[in-house]
Amino acid sequence: MRGRQRPQFPDYHHSHSRNSCAIEMPDNLRLSTMTSRGERLQEALAERGVRKQMALAAELGVDESAISRWQRDAGLSLNHAARLCEVLDISLDWLVLGRGDMDLHRRAGAASAEREVGPPLAPLPEPIAAAMARLASVISSELS
Repeated sequence: MRGRQRPQFPDYHHSHSRNSCAIEMPDNLRLSTMTSRGERLQEALAERGVRKQMALAAELGVDESAISRWQRDAGLSLNHAARLCEVLDISLDWLVLGRGDMDLHRRAGAASAEREVGPPLAPLPEPIAAAMARLASVISSELS
């Protein structure tokens, strides 16, 4: 590795747990300025009629305090975000990135979703957009 420099990336904050990795995006790369992820989660809980967090926490296999932390924009692993979206029947795109609306996933076909929210990764720097596109492809193939 002598003479080779490591690539420089924006300062992402991440935390690792046994089975997942949570990534916090810097403010300048966030796509939604209208609401935070925590506010979107609160909206989804209200919309889906979740009044008590105990049952939701049990279904997700987490402590109630985790749900409270997520509502305050604490780190949320991709595994937990995906499971949360599955249980609440909400769009992962909407929850994590703030794109579209919470029911975007219900509309048929990826083409309609792209028309509705525009180019999916255009605001991101190219290396990050490429990595996100690869991640989305892997997730999509796992969910199929």
